[in-house]
Amino acid sequence: MSDYHPCFSYDGPEFAHFCNHINARLCVKDFLYKTRELGIKDYDPNTPVTLVFPINHEIAVKPLFESDYSTLIKTICNRTEITPHSIDSFRSELDDQLLAFFIDAITVQAKQVSVEYDSSRPAFLIQLPDLLSDLVLAPLSQLHSEIVESCRHFAEMIEAVGGNHTCLFLNAHASSAFSMFIFTWMANRMHIPLTFGDNNSTIAVI
Repeated sequence: MSDYHPCFSYDGPEFAHFCNHINARLCVKDFLYKTRELGIKDYDPNTPVTLVFPINHEIAVKPLFESDYSTLIKTICNRTEITPHSIDSFRSELDDQLLAFFIDAITVQAKQVSVEYDSSRPAFLIQLPDLLSDLVLAPLSQLHSEIVESCRHFAEMIEAVGGNHTCLFLNAHASSAFSMFIFTWMANRMHIPLTFGDNNSTIAVI
């Protein structure tokens, strides 16, 4: 982590703000679906499952493998919660008892997440309890899709300048703070300067 910009520290306020954006993408309908499953005989919400997030661009495989992307995913999962800002939308669909159950279950299950890289696919494998898996699938899928596409774009730009990533700098605008964090996080992990002039960077990556 020492080579990375301090604003992307997992203990920093920027990352905490990004996790709030992830948690804001938890969908009440997914909770209602899990509520119905909880009523099915023999359903065990703690059954371990694996989510497979493939890397569908060959040029993105090496940069993602060499980055701390697995730590990013795991830390996001560890911080999954129903936030105070969104709790009213859950109260509109769930009674107090169910809401308390989900809050407690997420708190416990969020600590049981592990992430591995499978070079044979290639893909990142996320192991987590079944209940949590369905709740975080949508936001994590969006995260992964944008991460892979950003990585592909930056890798192609680095290739176009003969591998000299220090001559590049990030000059991107995103449609949301969520996407902007992903762009800048990926650029930072690929050692692309974030501002014009850093390390004599002169070519904009848009």
